Amino acid sequence: SADWSTLIRLVGPVVVGVVAGAAFVAVSDDAVMRRTIGVVLLVLVAVRLATARWRPETRPQGRAAHWTYGWLSGFTTMVANAAGPVMNLYLLSKELPKEEFIATGAWFFFIVNLSKIPIYLWHGLIGGRQIELRGDELRFPGEQVFGGALVLLHGQLLFTGILK
Repeated sequence: SADWSTLIRLVGPVVVGVVAGAAFVAVSDDAVMRRTIGVVLLVLVAVRLATARWRPETRPQGRAAHWTYGWLSGFTTMVANAAGPVMNLYLLSKELPKEEFIATGAWFFFIVNLSKIPIYLWHGLIGGRQIELRGDELRFPGEQVFGGALVLLHGQLLFTGILK
């Protein structure tokens, strides 16, 4: 099950990041957006490379790390739909068991992505047609089955090793 205390603590920072991201989207043209997405992705790669070498006791912890990861998650999901690496880094720093890691991430993105729909509608980025669900369009992707099988069949050490 998800680590709900972690999700609840992220609400404030994520909301700040989403609002900042929405404001940025409102005032930025395509060229600025493309450059910003590129910079965000390069920074995320650099952060991942840096944190991969940190020992657990030296990883960013506490309120500042919590707000930084939360704000960046909100901003990057709003601007580039790229909050996955940020959340993975944050959840890795929490050293959650694999089931909690996956469930916490899944609930985070489910809730955040639902909350972004009104903002995208307001900005005219999506319309009613994009959020309409029809039965003939629903699919059950094979990667979900494969991913679920990996979680069930492999132990915590292998799971953590793959993520790192």
